[in-house]
Amino acid sequence: MIHSDATNQGGRLPAAENALLSGGRRLTALDGIRGIAALAVLVYHGFHVPLAQVEVSGLTKLIYEAAKPGWLGVDLFFVLSGFLITGILLDSRADKHYFRNFYARRVLRIVPLYYAALLVLFVCYRDSGPFALLGCFYLTNFASLFGVPMLFGPLWSLSVEEHFYLLWPWAVRFVNRRALAGIAVAVCLISPVARAAAYGNVHFMDIYYFSCFRFDGLAWGALLALFVRSRSCTARNLKWFARAAACGGLLILIGGIRHGILSREQFLGSVLLYSAAQLVFIGLIAAALNPGRTRLKQLLGWRPLRWCGDVSYCFYLFHVFCFHAWDWSVEHFGIQTEAAVGKLGNVALRFAFGTAAAFLIAALSYRYFEAPILRLKRHFSHDTAADRRTEITGALKAERAA
Repeated sequence: MIHSDATNQGGRLPAAENALLSGGRRLTALDGIRGIAALAVLVYHGFHVPLAQVEVSGLTKLIYEAAKPGWLGVDLFFVLSGFLITGILLDSRADKHYFRNFYARRVLRIVPLYYAALLVLFVCYRDSGPFALLGCFYLTNFASLFGVPMLFGPLWSLSVEEHFYLLWPWAVRFVNRRALAGIAVAVCLISPVARAAAYGNVHFMDIYYFSCFRFDGLAWGALLALFVRSRSCTARNLKWFARAAACGGLLILIGGIRHGILSREQFLGSVLLYSAAQLVFIGLIAAALNPGRTRLKQLLGWRPLRWCGDVSYCFYLFHVFCFHAWDWSVEHFGIQTEAAVGKLGNVALRFAFGTAAAFLIAALSYRYFEAPILRLKRHFSHDTAADRRTEITGALKAERAA
């Protein structure tokens, strides 16, 4: 595990467990990163999406443009998930109940709230049956292949993650770490090539949604998880890794501005925008892992931001429901908010209502619905004592062989 009290900044770092520090303490900076991802998506859906339906100018246009990159919060979720889940898999790969524990814990974390969201969708949305049915099988990101409209956006990213984790645990279990790193690098390189080949033949939003084009974010996170468990991972090397990744991503973005990299509709954006953003996010996560106190870690450790990270799963799933509830109320009761406060004021009121309602639902869900279910995870923890015996046995065999 990475220790926060490391003194030798150039020395060897112990392996980093997925979300824990020494002594079992959570790596709070990662909760802060999760909170940033959730808030970015919130701002995108709260301001950019509704303002895209009307003509904007002045301050309204400035807010519209500022909220536009918020959709990249999903890619930050992907990278962070790839790092954390790969860490769990690597640290438990010697467990005899490896598959049972991993999938049981994933089910406890993902399934109850996910199907609760599907139930709300089916009950409250007209003609939602086909989309909800696809959601039951984690196929919402392939809705267009079935002629079904993307009725509820937040579900597609969960489909991508579940498709990745149907396959990745098997590779982690049976492939050595060097080969595993090679597979992850291949995924990171093949994904943009696949997007380039598909551009013009596949709608740019399908390139955004389809799992086969989006695994690279999770693979970048997996590479970082492998790196922090390698012999090359010192505090100094981790710092350089963070800088190189972030600078590389920013250089790609800056160099491609004139060629349309900032738009998913343009060729370069459809191919490299995701990769460049993911490199920046890898740099952010790596910087958060470095031992010692930094301004970045202090910011990411800010309690309200960490709390957003704690409740981010429910918040991510339900915030769009809350915005739609406002829209329905305005239409159903004939509320003329825009006439009273103007176009931007109307969107701001919608944002305030949706945000407050989503946080309230998320807080209640986390305490009374998710937490009791998550406590069941204790029945599916990997056998640390058995792992320790395996390490000791391996060390003794190596010593005898020497």
